[in-house]
Amino acid sequence: MLHHEIEMDETYVTHCRKGRFIKDHPGKKRGTRASRAGLSDEKVCIITAVQRLGKCIARSLNVSKPSIKNVEDFCQSVANKSYVWTDGLQSYTKVLCEKKCTNKVLNTYSKYDAVNHL
Repeated sequence: MLHHEIEMDETYVTHCRKGRFIKDHPGKKRGTRASRAGLSDEKVCIITAVQRLGKCIARSLNVSKPSIKNVEDFCQSVANKSYVWTDGLQSYTKVLCEKKCTNKVLNTYSKYDAVNHL
């Protein structure tokens, strides 16, 4: 369980099929970029939550932005009434309100300082 001060964010990485042969699918070298810019079915979403000066959780989800259901499942590991920093994704906002968490939204780098950052 994560509690007190928590930073939550998502990241996207290129889907890797290393070690599996897929018919009619060309292999890729490590570090190869996705063929399309931005989010696509080539990127896997990973939600992360880090408790300041403590534990961390990362969970691989799907190939798009996390849905409310994805965030609900992930937030089972977040204690009620915690203070959470997020990037303003609507899926986080709804779930954190239900858990009575204080949510500080940091959607631009200009809002970052020594205490408020992701």
